[in-house]
Amino acid sequence: MTRDESGSRINLIHAELAVQMAKESVKNGFTKLGIITPYRAQAKIITKRIEDVDLKKTVEVATVHRFQGREKEIVIFDVSDSEPYDPSQLIRIKNSEGNQSERLLNVAVSRAQDKLILIGNLTYLTSKLASDELLVGIIEDFKKYGIQLAGDQFLTYPSEVVQLAEPQEKIATYRAENFYPAFESDLGEAREDIVIVSAFVTARRVTKLEATLRGAIERNVSVRILTKPPEKQFDNEPMKRSAKEGVQILKDLGARVEFNPETHEKISVIDNSIVWYGSLNILSQYESSESMMRFAGEATARQLLGDVGLGVETILRASSFASVKSGMRSITTTGKVIRIDPVQIRRKRDGPTVKFAEAILEAEGNQCNLTLWNAETNLVHVGDTIRITNGYTREYNGKVSLYSGKHGKIEVL
Repeated sequence: MTRDESGSRINLIHAELAVQMAKESVKNGFTKLGIITPYRAQAKIITKRIEDVDLKKTVEVATVHRFQGREKEIVIFDVSDSEPYDPSQLIRIKNSEGNQSERLLNVAVSRAQDKLILIGNLTYLTSKLASDELLVGIIEDFKKYGIQLAGDQFLTYPSEVVQLAEPQEKIATYRAENFYPAFESDLGEAREDIVIVSAFVTARRVTKLEATLRGAIERNVSVRILTKPPEKQFDNEPMKRSAKEGVQILKDLGARVEFNPETHEKISVIDNSIVWYGSLNILSQYESSESMMRFAGEATARQLLGDVGLGVETILRASSFASVKSGMRSITTTGKVIRIDPVQIRRKRDGPTVKFAEAILEAEGNQCNLTLWNAETNLVHVGDTIRITNGYTREYNGKVSLYSGKHGKIEVL
């Protein structure tokens, strides 16, 4: 389980189980379903998964709070709480302000007309919650009067990569020994963008992935890495040195490495569509028994990238330079600056002056207009190869040009 930037909880494994149960329910003839959870971030992720599997017309997703007053044939109640966090106040009655959690739990279990399904880490919940908590009593009633199913029943453990175009009856989950061949197969097929979020990095593991990542970068695939600063990754000096060496290998390959000391997610998103998610640190794993699940979903991929603070990028290929249009956003591209016009000075309406220069960017024989602003006019020179990240296009005086803007940046490579 993870948390988004606001602290709201996300459990993608539970989300995938909820979607799987919704798909089975629709297959069995139910047409009015609800998936509810105490957490806004979890509801967002499940909403995106439901969008990806084309069930928006049949399945409504909401927080428990927003679901009050509505009923469905089947309600799937996802109690997302799990390690490494303690149960939140939203599922604990004791010390709950104004009996909020009691009201939410009562709503959660009273909205189903036909069937109520509860998804939860029962071992965690019954060990972390006091025996007289309302949710513990609800779990005991489920055990006594309902049917208890293990989550593993909805998983499949393939020994090789599964073609995602094929209908998936179960959730594809890869143990550590089978993960890397399947993951590298996806990396080898990447055409636009590879994102790897791994809190820890070691030179040993990066070296094993080096050839595959180099091949992707040589195909002009953008590779982005999010990890903790090397000095924050391990407690002992040899492992810190290994993290630093691994990060340097990635940078030398041409990967863009970003640091966040709070990074803890284990995610990879390929071509803004294929998602790997689980308990395995992709860039450091060694002799461990973690697993990763794999699915395809553009809406979910975009949401996950936003949750870790990276966002989706639009890769502007050299072949598309001549056809850029005004209004494009989140652009990443690379090229050589072949011309820079003299710097001009313009005074803004509110008084300050700004410097700018019109330029031409070229790649593979294709050209597009580029506008440099302020410090960029000193940073970039004719002959430099540059990378623009999170840029945008705009039309001015009848000419469409590429800008870095205040949220983007230009790097001289």
